[in-house]
Amino acid sequence: MKSISRWLAPLLAAALVPSAVLAAGIESIEVLSGRADMVSGGDALVAVRLSEGVDASKITMTLRGRDDLTPIDVTSMFAVRPNGRYAGLVSGLAEGDYELRASLPDGTGARINLRNHPIGGPVFSGEQIQPWLCRTQLQGGTTPALGAAIDEKCNAAAPVVELFYRSTGNQWVAYNPSSLPDPSAVQQTTTDGGKTVPFIIQRVTGTANRGIYQIAVLVDPTKPITPWSTEQPWNRK
Repeated sequence: MKSISRWLAPLLAAALVPSAVLAAGIESIEVLSGRADMVSGGDALVAVRLSEGVDASKITMTLRGRDDLTPIDVTSMFAVRPNGRYAGLVSGLAEGDYELRASLPDGTGARINLRNHPIGGPVFSGEQIQPWLCRTQLQGGTTPALGAAIDEKCNAAAPVVELFYRSTGNQWVAYNPSSLPDPSAVQQTTTDGGKTVPFIIQRVTGTANRGIYQIAVLVDPTKPITPWSTEQPWNRK
């Protein structure tokens, strides 16, 4: 009987503790913008997976480089976002290795190792071929020129962000938030999720690994355009 009571005691104690407390904890940290060892350009979009019942305001986020003796507090970069995730954009990374840690007051938590590479590459390949002709200043057309490269990696000074809408005349027209078009002049489009929305896109033109990229997604310019927006029409693919 004595041995049975010793066995039952922990179970009875656990039954008196709210389940949310028992489940509380930081489950993992994940990089949403790519592989953790292939971060580039000095920033990484990161989400922290929390168990049910965790108070996100109690979390401390710290970042430490390989040669840093004291970690840097980066908690201000994180928050519970509109999509319900505790996430942030970790920025200001120099080239090299880092440890990102999420901690609760009791010392428990999770960590992930990041490796940041230059936006101009290389990330996983060997030395880049030389000579190389940079032509960013010729990137034009309907897109403003990126301008001459600012370094030997063919990097432009900054990405160019534009808005366009598809007109009922089947043409792409620049969308100016300060001078909105007549809604009847904007085509509607239906997403693969079955949602019909105005055919308005955001296009970003920039440089990476000595190349020029363009990314276009459906947006609603009247609402916040952020990685954790819940009201944007893009399908997150």
